[in-house]
Amino acid sequence: MSLTSSEVTKREDGSVRFVISKEEPGYPNWIKTFAHNRGFLILSMVGVKTHPLPDVRKIPRTELADLMQSRNAVAGIANLNCRN
Repeated sequence: MSLTSSEVTKREDGSVRFVISKEEPGYPNWIKTFAHNRGFLILSMVGVKTHPLPDVRKIPRTELADLMQSRNAVAGIANLNCRN
């Protein structure tokens, strides 16, 4: 599964948040696991001026809505790993 820069939805501040989940979470930038419990995540930022470190979090699905609505950007890019 991959998303290109033309496929991702950016937030108002230009940051991007991804949701990695087995099931459709109802938010943009969903990366489907295809029922895998483990795997690799490769983040490629081509043509950017800075390379911020991503913030990766494993959170309960019940906390996803609050986090996705938060305006706080973490290092410009936030990657979220959501457990079901």
